[in-house]
Amino acid sequence: MKGKLFLGLALACAALFTVVGCAPGDGPDGPDDPTEGSFPHAASEYVPTKDGLIEENIIDDKYDSYYQIFVYSFCDSNNDDHGDLNGITSKLEYLRGMGYTGIWLTPITKGGAIHKYDVTDYKTVDPTFGTIADFDKLVKRAHELGIKVILDMVFNHTSIKHEWFTNCVKAFLSNDRQNRYYDYYTLSKTSSGLYKFSKRYNYNNSMQTVYFESSQGQQEMPDLNLDSPHVKQELSDIIEFWMSEHDVDGFRLDACKNYFNNNTKSASYVSWIKEEACKYNPDAYIVGEVYDNDSVISSYYSNSTGDSFLWFPEAYFPSWSWSGKTYPIVSCTKQAVSGSSAGVASAYFNAMSSMVSKASGGIPAPFLDSHDTDRVADGAFGGNETMVKFGQMLFAMYTGNTFTYYGDEIGAMGTREQDSMTDVNRRLGMLWCKDDLENHPPIFMNGSTPNYAFEGVVEQIKDPTSILNVVKKCNNARNAFPALMRGAPTRVTYDDDAVLVMRKTYSGQSPITIVINFANTTKTVSTATFTEKALKWNVSAKGGDVTAEGTSLSMPALSIAILG
Repeated sequence: MKGKLFLGLALACAALFTVVGCAPGDGPDGPDDPTEGSFPHAASEYVPTKDGLIEENIIDDKYDSYYQIFVYSFCDSNNDDHGDLNGITSKLEYLRGMGYTGIWLTPITKGGAIHKYDVTDYKTVDPTFGTIADFDKLVKRAHELGIKVILDMVFNHTSIKHEWFTNCVKAFLSNDRQNRYYDYYTLSKTSSGLYKFSKRYNYNNSMQTVYFESSQGQQEMPDLNLDSPHVKQELSDIIEFWMSEHDVDGFRLDACKNYFNNNTKSASYVSWIKEEACKYNPDAYIVGEVYDNDSVISSYYSNSTGDSFLWFPEAYFPSWSWSGKTYPIVSCTKQAVSGSSAGVASAYFNAMSSMVSKASGGIPAPFLDSHDTDRVADGAFGGNETMVKFGQMLFAMYTGNTFTYYGDEIGAMGTREQDSMTDVNRRLGMLWCKDDLENHPPIFMNGSTPNYAFEGVVEQIKDPTSILNVVKKCNNARNAFPALMRGAPTRVTYDDDAVLVMRKTYSGQSPITIVINFANTTKTVSTATFTEKALKWNVSAKGGDVTAEGTSLSMPALSIAILG
């Protein structure tokens, strides 16, 4: 996964396959090969746009553009109405063609709920998603394409049905302190004395009641006692299993803030996980979920050797679930598209600079939405296509590893109402083809109200002005200019407050100057005082190209240019 690749050639190869629906069809291994599938009504060539000719400069380090896949909802390879690993494998060429060089899979280990965060076996692939052989095939193909694979690893808690928990309860009730499972969880016969939320578990037909800790308030998911040396050994074995035997590139650590009731101690535990992972892959990438504000997340960067911690300040949440949250990219996008650009350039630059500073030399990990948030295209932008495009453009200019939730590249919709008890609308089936709505509906989520405001992948690929092609173009820029995702931004003085000029440098790589027009009108920008003056790349949310003549750039409304 290193060196230069002429993306035009890569996309020409990608054109040999089709972006289609996911039912099984004839593949290279015969008619039952589940990694190849097609619906005749959905078949469409993967048509590269003119931006497919941009030259990639992929550096072999830990910086990547990641794509988060909620496995249940992404692609169904065998027509059983839910996503699976073979479905993901069938779409890897698509993802690489879109410019993603890493994927984060939500839990694939055995569990009860469709999200699989309620783990019952850490070393078994849930049959819903396939087999360990299917996973190995996925990783092998991903690596061939230059895509890293990280797994969502749930070390904070397990399912109440995990054998560790049932054995712990038996040992606790019999006061068998010599049983290795006795200390796997923190249990009590009363709700007092537990430092996290307590939940009641009725054992043996409710004859005895046991209380357990559940830091996230989940009735069915008791927290592990991570102080236990036995638990620590179990986790070490799990890390070795996935890193050494199945070649994963790292982990996204679910709820790592909840490991202990102490942020410094939780951060230290992340460091231990990183050390364990690096025993098997020195380049293992560890990104933690610290569901909190910038100050708390910053403390994890300072007190841990973890590579990244997801940057929640940029993620969109409805006001009822996170009051006072500002999500700068969303706010700047809405203000700019509405025609009020005053102060937006400064707000955007300051937000990015603050994130980089608070990452304390680590890799920032911004994201706009995920399986736990409202879809940014819906809740934040209300289906406004211009806002969706411009928001994704601003997102792509951020330093660090961006994490894009599946379907955001086509403007996927879905929100959760305040009184709703389910996130199903935030996890709707991926729309591969608009025609599938009639002939093969996307993966159904019980209780959901599907809303597909925009065309599917197949249709958007053919439209050079689509959300998909704007996102692809931005990802291509991230792969072509190493300083874009790696360099800390420095602001270049410019006398129009609707225009942001910033410079990024990175050791051994060509520096770039990024110019963003936040105005809803065309701007003429003088490059006379800029260090970099040659127009190398551009994108616009409303159409039209940035053009250069002499020392002037003509920038359409809501456009971005990169100079080198």
